[in-house]
Amino acid sequence: MSFSASSNNITVTDSSGAVVFNTDTPMPHITNVITATQAHTFPESGDSSHVVSYFSQSADATCQVYECTLTHVCNWVNVCNWVNVCGYQDVCGYEYVYDWGSGQYVYTYVCSNQYVCADTYVCADEYVCNWVNVCDWINGPSVGTISGNTVTAKEHTSTYTLGTVTAGTSPDFLLALMTATRSTAGSQHDMGTFTSAIPTNKIAANGSTVLESAFEPGGSSWLSRVVSIYLDGDSVKAEFKHSNRQYIGWSSVNTVSVCGGTYPTASAAVSNTSSIWSIDFEVYVGKFTL
Repeated sequence: MSFSASSNNITVTDSSGAVVFNTDTPMPHITNVITATQAHTFPESGDSSHVVSYFSQSADATCQVYECTLTHVCNWVNVCNWVNVCGYQDVCGYEYVYDWGSGQYVYTYVCSNQYVCADTYVCADEYVCNWVNVCDWINGPSVGTISGNTVTAKEHTSTYTLGTVTAGTSPDFLLALMTATRSTAGSQHDMGTFTSAIPTNKIAANGSTVLESAFEPGGSSWLSRVVSIYLDGDSVKAEFKHSNRQYIGWSSVNTVSVCGGTYPTASAAVSNTSSIWSIDFEVYVGKFTL
């Protein structure tokens, strides 16, 4: 390789004579270095409950009711009563009887068969049937509501000034590096913590960088959070942008049932969508010079 300098111009050629470096072409150089740490909290999107379906059960063990039913019941019963019993029987006793042989009355023990009735206490088994009220605790009816959680659609943007460049610099490019830390992660009730592919070490962050994403069970994204670095006049700005469409968590359901006939209102566990980030920025401001 050969090196030459002439008229404030430096040229480097390789062994074949080809120019590999020439200061006569536009050359990049750094005019400012801006460092800043910026914390940002992405807000909650908001939640509401929606009805997935209703259900009813005619017999629910948690809904016991005391119920009486008129029932025809028959049983063998030992029945006792005083009854008037009549019949022929020998009736005996002492009485005066005329003795024809002696011609006088003689006190004699005499028995005679007589028809006699008398009240008698009698017991006997009888098959008795009656209509009676039979009462017991039974499973009563219940109704219920199966509810899911709906995350409300939301757009949010916050912009911060990381620093200013030297007035009149009119930079041609920015080279941004960042180290990002997520201290609180957003989450959806049915699919868990929002996904983040940001490593813990320093990375290039030119243009826009996706910090967080959330996905449906089928894989489609419904939420994204992005940080963008750009120059606005003499100011270096960081824009934190949140965007999500309405998300209905069908697999995130709560079931509520009550005894009776009025369906409960929708009520489901919410998703905690807010997250907190802190980012250390290192921004190099540059120009191309002729």
